Amino acid sequence: RRAVAAFVAGPNRPMVDVKEHFYRRPLSWRAPRKRLHHLVGDANRSEYAEALKLATTEAVLDALEGGALDDLSARLVLDGGPVAVLKATSADPTLRRQVARDRRSGERLTAVQVQRRYLEATWEFFRARGDVRPETKDALVRWSFVLDRLEDDPRTLDQELDWVIKLRLLATTLAAALPGRDESAAWATLAAWGPVNALLEQHAPAESLDDLGRADRVAARVR
Repeated sequence: RRAVAAFVAGPNRPMVDVKEHFYRRPLSWRAPRKRLHHLVGDANRSEYAEALKLATTEAVLDALEGGALDDLSARLVLDGGPVAVLKATSADPTLRRQVARDRRSGERLTAVQVQRRYLEATWEFFRARGDVRPETKDALVRWSFVLDRLEDDPRTLDQELDWVIKLRLLATTLAAALPGRDESAAWATLAAWGPVNALLEQHAPAESLDDLGRADRVAARVR
């Protein structure tokens, strides 16, 4: 996956797609208003998460255009770039993994701490400008609330964020399927089946599993 690209579809599509600048409106870079096709978060189904994504993105773009985030952006170094950090953070439900560094202080930062710095800089931009709209203020307050909960216990956001809601559903289903096991042992059992499931997915598309006999033959090939 790439951070920015054009005309890339499928699993390698970018975090930000700029194809409109090249295809539909090649001179749009000169326009006062531009379309930002931000693909990360497209799968959101929670109204809370979707509204938060749109409102905070707008606020951050305002701060960027005002030059309020230039210094912060120059100070922070993401380990391996934004795509690598996205993958590392998504693989760590505890959000404790350090994925960035402050050039000046040398401090190591988690993804939540990086967002906290952007939130504070964005708040300061609107305070200095003195014209915070109610909806912008509400978005920044909610952003702060979510970061507080993510640092304290992400699972308390099982009514707001899609990935936490899905994690709760998976954990509940896993507990029902493997009664008597503690949560860590149940997840370890599920992880052990990962390679087997990957092999099944690799072979199954080439088979027409019309009956149980064919399904058994596919399983035998995998074994």
